[in-house]
Amino acid sequence: MSLPRFAITRIVCPTDFSDASDVALGAADALAASVGAKVDLLHVWAPPISMAFDAAFVPTPEQIVKYTTDMQQLLHERAARFTLPKGRVDTSLVQGVAWSDLIAHAQKTAADLIVMSTHGRTGLAHFVMGSVTERVVRASPIPVLVVPAPRG
Repeated sequence: MSLPRFAITRIVCPTDFSDASDVALGAADALAASVGAKVDLLHVWAPPISMAFDAAFVPTPEQIVKYTTDMQQLLHERAARFTLPKGRVDTSLVQGVAWSDLIAHAQKTAADLIVMSTHGRTGLAHFVMGSVTERVVRASPIPVLVVPAPRG
């Protein structure tokens, strides 16, 4: 009896535009080039809401438009760094909760693999902020390749 074949044709690679996620982009680029896969570069965002004492500051529709335009520009800049031929890198901007909407997007696009980084947070920072990567690894029905954050 032979093992089932695992083919990688589509990779979802989330980015938060940090140095750590840039390392994962490099890994996704190299892996996609070696197996002939497409990459979907994804940024999941939530509206930037500020809290102060008993008040919340919600962005205006104009601020949301500017924010999403800026995020699209950053996605296109990251996509331009890939060595893959034109047409093999897509960009997606999704509003929602990072870990769950990343998984939903990967399922919707029939991704075979998610390639993402860690931020290397430990202790209190990890406890307070949690780990998107950890939640994705635990909940995703799609395999996840985790690329460690750069040290130092």
